[in-house]
Amino acid sequence: MAQDILVVPCPDCGYNLEFEEPPEQGEKLTCPNCWAYLVVTALNPVELTWDEEGDTDDWDEEIDH
Repeated sequence: MAQDILVVPCPDCGYNLEFEEPPEQGEKLTCPNCWAYLVVTALNPVELTWDEEGDTDDWDEEIDH
């Protein structure tokens, strides 16, 4: 059975970020298109915003497209 992929646009460039697994609240990631540092701020629906903390140690690798 095929797994659904969640698609969420980057708030900076509009690039469609794809999640194979549901993200967690507060999860940090980097847009592979514009390199914006993002954080998951809501789960239903999933919303991303810019990460203003600037703590790059917690960021995940870029999300595959």
